Amino acid sequence: MEGSWRPTIAPGYRVQQVKSKFAALCFYARPSDDVYALDPTFDEAIRAAEWESTETCEDCCASGAGCYTIRLWSWTLCPEHARERAAVAQS
Repeated sequence: MEGSWRPTIAPGYRVQQVKSKFAALCFYARPSDDVYALDPTFDEAIRAAEWESTETCEDCCASGAGCYTIRLWSWTLCPEHARERAAVAQS
């Protein structure tokens, strides 16, 4: 990966799955290749990011966003982007 970003909590982490579920980030990963490895700091960082995703607009990253259901899909959006998505869905 280019740039200065590097994982600092668990440099050898392994991602198993990343998805959105009910308008929130779901990130499944292990701190290493060892399936039995436990790292509370690693787990806490993931849970914090998942929780933050429930209040962050998916389009512009504005904080204070809410959950909107548009055409049976749930999104975490600021009011402006929620209106835009609803308008597109109705057209």
